[in-house]
Amino acid sequence: MSKIQCNCGQIIPDQSDFIKHKAHFVADQDYFDLLDEIENREWNDLATRASKYFSEIFQCNSCNSLIVFKDKKRFDFAPLDKDKSSGILTSYLGQKWLGTLSANFRNGQGDIFWSTNLESGFRQNLALEELRQLYHQKYKELTDLNILRHSFLNINGIIEHVFKHQP
Repeated sequence: MSKIQCNCGQIIPDQSDFIKHKAHFVADQDYFDLLDEIENREWNDLATRASKYFSEIFQCNSCNSLIVFKDKKRFDFAPLDKDKSSGILTSYLGQKWLGTLSANFRNGQGDIFWSTNLESGFRQNLALEELRQLYHQKYKELTDLNILRHSFLNINGIIEHVFKHQP
């Protein structure tokens, strides 16, 4: 999937990982079967085999409706109280969830994207020094807050900086 249109007209993107308006759920009847599968499999094998247990759910950031995909069918649900139902798919860690930061410079232009539960942003068409400066500024901010999972700065195909959080 790449984009989903909510009944309210809002477009819900599904174009990266770690999305705060997306979740995977497991039926209670399958929960312990999934745990058994986790216990008895190697991690790289598990990703493929465990996907049969999951369904996807998205939340519209405009009207807070939920859109569930199960067995290749779509189901839409509107909240009873729109004002109290935002962000129900975000991590249990809330604002302490570890986010991501990525920056790329190619063909003479740079773009940078960051996403945490405190803020997210995207800038494009940056000059090389602008990109480096913004990357290092956001990197420092996010690591000082201890909310960065991983980051990288890629200049013309060469990784200039990389960070991976160590638990």
